[in-house]
Parts: sequence; structure tokens; C-alpha cells
Amino acid sequence: MSFEKVGLQTVSMPLAGIGTWAANQATDSAEVEASIEAALETGVRLIDTATAYGNEAAIGSVLKKWLDEGKFTIQRADSDSLFQC
Repeated sequence: MSFEKVGLQTVSMPLAGIGTWAANQATDSAEVEASIEAALETGVRLIDTATAYGNEAAIGSVLKKWLDEGKFTIQRADSDSLFQC
């Protein structure tokens, strides 16, 4: 997955990602988890989400699993850019 600075960005971001707006509270959480897992397995590292979608628990579950299993790590220096809006 390539990362680039686009437009006025100050940090490099993946050029492709997965959107989760359709995976709302009405969607089976197992389906959301499977979709996120599949995306991560193919190299996707940009997950577009929002509180209004109501799917934080399912997405967080997969991210926690991957972190706990050491499938990817987050460097402290990188964590600041993860939470910029």
C-alpha cells in the first residue's frame, strides 16, 4: 500500500481505504468484523469511520485482535497522526 501526502496534508496517508458508513447498527457485527478483517488482510490501513455509524465496537474488536496478535504495531511517533482530523 503506498502512502503519500495529498493536497494540504501534513502527514502521509494511504491512497486507498475502506469506508464503513453502510456498516451501521442494523448490520450484523460479525459481518462488519469479517469485512474489516478481510480489508486488513489485503493491506488496507485506512478505515473511514464516524461515531454516527454506530459500528465502533465491531471495528475496534478487529483492531484490538490484530494489535494483540502482533499482526501490526503502532509506533508512538505515528500515533499522533492517527488521530488528526
